[in-house]
Amino acid sequence: MASSTWPAEALTAYLAERFPVRVWGALAILLAVAAEAASGLDPLRIAVGAALTLPMLLQFRIHDDLSDRERDRTRAPHRVLVTAQTVGPFIGLAAALFALNLLLLSLRTRRPWAPVALAAFSAGLAAWYARLRRWRRSPLAHHVPLLKYPMCTWLVSSVEPGRAAMVTAPWVYLAVCVHEVAHDPRLRRSRRAVRVARFESVLLSLLPGVVTLAVAGRGWPAARQAVLGLALFVVVRRLLGPGRSAEGWRGPALFLIVLLQLLSFGMILSRGAGRP
Repeated sequence: MASSTWPAEALTAYLAERFPVRVWGALAILLAVAAEAASGLDPLRIAVGAALTLPMLLQFRIHDDLSDRERDRTRAPHRVLVTAQTVGPFIGLAAALFALNLLLLSLRTRRPWAPVALAAFSAGLAAWYARLRRWRRSPLAHHVPLLKYPMCTWLVSSVEPGRAAMVTAPWVYLAVCVHEVAHDPRLRRSRRAVRVARFESVLLSLLPGVVTLAVAGRGWPAARQAVLGLALFVVVRRLLGPGRSAEGWRGPALFLIVLLQLLSFGMILSRGAGRP
């Protein structure tokens, strides 16, 4: 590539390879729904939340790929970031996204703790990647970087600080932890990781029903969550079964069920059935 056009071409190729909008846009919507489920699922708030979440997801994606660049030389040698002449443009993009996210959170929430929390979490994640490599070899180490997803949910929520994180962010976290094991061949080879993922799937199947029961009492909403929980449990068993993976319909089905759980819970709150 010519030096004058290389950065733009490399960044475009990277985004197409590692950040397809149809996938990450859908995830941003899911996180925004989780953030706004406790506020009655206002469509405008969800749209704004998704728009705020997307650049945070891209910032964390670049951060993850930069930290894994050396490992990817053997695991995925054809990736754009691995074959790039220099990582300068990617570091610059991540820094620009970080500054943008701090600004957007300041304007959106008008709460001083939101940008501070993002800065602190980003610094902690950088320390995890840079200094705690021996812990990263654990089959359960993926739980640490995956905290970025409930963190996004917590940061973009328009409800009172902590409510969304306490009620809906754990659903998101459990879902991404289970999906990570199903998606990563290295984790699938670890019996310990698979056992933990199965336990997390049980929690993910039960938690929405328990929370709905506590908020709305017995009735159709709780029964609906029980049916969704059962469907989720079946999907996860297929995801984590021998020879299975998150490719095909099973991975999207997991997140679709979680989305339906969140929408169901948000509908209860929007009707004034209770408060978490």
